[in-house]
Amino acid sequence: MINGFYIPRRDIFLEKELRHGETGNAKFLRLVRNGKGRWQRPVHEVLTVEGETKKLTSPLLHYSHKNFSGFIAKINYYTDINSKYLFGNGVKTSLPAIFFYPLAKFILNYILKKGFMDGTPGFLHAMGMSFHSFLTRAKLYLIWKKRAGNK
Repeated sequence: MINGFYIPRRDIFLEKELRHGETGNAKFLRLVRNGKGRWQRPVHEVLTVEGETKKLTSPLLHYSHKNFSGFIAKINYYTDINSKYLFGNGVKTSLPAIFFYPLAKFILNYILKKGFMDGTPGFLHAMGMSFHSFLTRAKLYLIWKKRAGNK
């Protein structure tokens, strides 16, 4: 019995469909039989399902940000939640990770996953998602530092 379906998602960012980069081939488990799925994480949630899944072919169009300012505001909001979640799970970071993880994420999304093929919106999206990684780790570092009494 099929308990869930993955749906491909096409992100529309700054009025352009992103076909490459981080979101280029995104598929999300979104249709799940009642009682067979479970959400995990408070932000950037992951839905897991018990049993067999299938993939649908028609994409969901995702208009997540009306403008670049909204994109940055959402990044700030989500990184607050994500850094507190990671802290609550005992995850620590370091100054090298604060620098190198976002850099590696940019290289992965913009170069290796060909985000550059989406033009300026692809560049801005890759930079924004790298900034997300930076803010999450910087905020996590500051939470641990404050907890240690080193304000």
